[in-house]
Amino acid sequence: MIIKFQKSKIISTIYIATYLLYSCSFLFASTSGSILNDIFPKVETIVIAILILLCIGLLLKGINFGKMIMFIFAFCIIAVSMHYNVLSKSLLIIYLFILAYPTMLESRNIAKVISIVMIVIVILVVFLCGIGILPNRSFIQHGVLRYSLGFTSPNAFANIATITIMNGLIGFVEELDRKKLNYISCLLLIIIIVVYKVTNSRAAVIFGILFILGIIFSYNYGIKLDKSIFFYSMPVISFLFGMLISIFSIIYANSNNIDSTLYNKLEVLFSGRFRYMLYAYDTYGAKWFGNKVEFVSYNMSQLSNGKVKWFGIDNSYMYIMICYGIVAIIGMLMLYIITSYMAFKMNNTYIVIYLSIIALWGLSENIMINIAMNISLLVFADYIMNGVKKNSVIRVSS
Repeated sequence: MIIKFQKSKIISTIYIATYLLYSCSFLFASTSGSILNDIFPKVETIVIAILILLCIGLLLKGINFGKMIMFIFAFCIIAVSMHYNVLSKSLLIIYLFILAYPTMLESRNIAKVISIVMIVIVILVVFLCGIGILPNRSFIQHGVLRYSLGFTSPNAFANIATITIMNGLIGFVEELDRKKLNYISCLLLIIIIVVYKVTNSRAAVIFGILFILGIIFSYNYGIKLDKSIFFYSMPVISFLFGMLISIFSIIYANSNNIDSTLYNKLEVLFSGRFRYMLYAYDTYGAKWFGNKVEFVSYNMSQLSNGKVKWFGIDNSYMYIMICYGIVAIIGMLMLYIITSYMAFKMNNTYIVIYLSIIALWGLSENIMINIAMNISLLVFADYIMNGVKKNSVIRVSS
């Protein structure tokens, strides 16, 4: 039993270390330092190799029927994607992180570790920017001057700061009493407002505030929500809302004048990114297993001295459908349904709020599929690979 426990602990430690390596390299690649961007593709290759070894070890150890189905499904998707030459490293890494997820490792423990590490990195990047090592890029949008504080863009800084707060709260909330939660929540709200003043990133501040308020509400009234089917359906409802809004927006834009009033409102809804989403769809389309899309990052655009313009898809739903395929977006929906059901079984109201916010945030940012920052994909892996854990959430009487 001791040997078995030690093996399990070693595998969990390797898994967490691999995830930290991937997340940290992604964060450093999100800074305005050009040298750091060259490191990330090499780290991706190392991470893939480690995760493949962990998957092989899991198969040799023996897995149950449910996990075997997951392996077969993932193998088929990867094989077909390779056949059509559309398999990307990022998609392969997502599959491998889910398949290699260790038994008995709780996703909230990963949230604790990654939030602490992300805080350290954000402080380090801002410090390096302050002393002039990393450039502080400034942008003027709608007459407002926005700063990146060492990251590739103001939005990148705001998104990283907000998701760090969300990961920290989802990891530590069950260890806080009501008084500490209120104090910490007030501090986090102040931080979000300060970040907004620097970056003027609306989506990050809105969803950050909604998440904090949702966690406070769930902490105090979670017991009353435990039997609410509607509440536990919120992640799926949010996902369907975001997906349908994105799809119908593309259909409308392709069948109507892009100078119409509704088109302009869609531009506001998607924070000025709708035209890029529409261009990507018109160029590549949505195929069953995705496309090989060449994006231009902010760093690439800045380093080209204006010769190359930024090009990306900030809407998560269209990014998944265009880059990873229709099968992938259906798979994400199934993961949301299964995880919401398991959250209901475990009375985990906190993860319901996390998933719902991520799904809505996906309308204006490519956050849903970003496993380096967004732990919801690890929550999927935890729930699906390890099943329901009874009495896993601490309750506070209102």
